[in-house]
Amino acid sequence: MLLAAPADGPGRLTRARGVRLRLVNTPMGVQHHPYITFSRGAFGNSSVVLHGLKNAEHLGWAYAARRGSGAFEPVPRVCDSCRRMGWSMWPGSAVNDWECCGRRVEPELVNQSCARRPCG
Repeated sequence: MLLAAPADGPGRLTRARGVRLRLVNTPMGVQHHPYITFSRGAFGNSSVVLHGLKNAEHLGWAYAARRGSGAFEPVPRVCDSCRRMGWSMWPGSAVNDWECCGRRVEPELVNQSCARRPCG
């Protein structure tokens, strides 16, 4: 996830209100599950979000309850400013000073992303 919005909409709002935000990455298939799956990337003790169980009769409820019934297993994260984490690159953006938690984005990945679209 790279935050490189030139309009800096969220930044304007947070600066005006004097608010700092913490952005936390919830890795897909580990902590965040956009749909129910019964195989690779299934709900487990590290999971915090599971979408798609609108029907209380869905088999996924019992499956998720069984798989997530043990002690919570937190995902290791590093936290730093979003700029130092490589998540925000727009010069002067308020997002640069927010706290971001997850994996650092390697500079070469940022350069590859910016080659496809201007990042600032």
